[in-house]
Amino acid sequence: MLCLDEETLTQVTSDICDTMLGLPLSPVSDDPVEQLPLTAQVRISGEWNATVEIATTRQLAMLIAVRMFSLDPSQIQTDDLYDALGEMANMVGGNVKGIMNGELDLSLPSVAERGAQTAIAVGRATVVRIACSDEPLIVTLSESN
Repeated sequence: MLCLDEETLTQVTSDICDTMLGLPLSPVSDDPVEQLPLTAQVRISGEWNATVEIATTRQLAMLIAVRMFSLDPSQIQTDDLYDALGEMANMVGGNVKGIMNGELDLSLPSVAERGAQTAIAVGRATVVRIACSDEPLIVTLSESN
């Protein structure tokens, strides 16, 4: 199977951010200089193996949590950030799984501070660098070897 192209992965992400959460996407001109502190990932396994990883700032994770859970920003806890970012990875991964053919399973999401995730064996990868509500968002779809 082939990895999805950037346009399709961007559209999947847009459907979730803009349509479901009301958080508009925009292109970015440069790669973010700093490493983004939060990552969430899900694994797709079966006839095709891949990982979807979302990396972003705590600020965007907070905006996602506020929209997703209808909470006041003052009520947001770290667990809410993790839950929201994990659910976003789950939605992107579920959409990717639905686009691909074959018998595929989707793992539960894992969320961590940058650097705490385990390394994955990467074959081909599609990387989308965008801004969501003016905060950097990187979505990576990596095929596993």
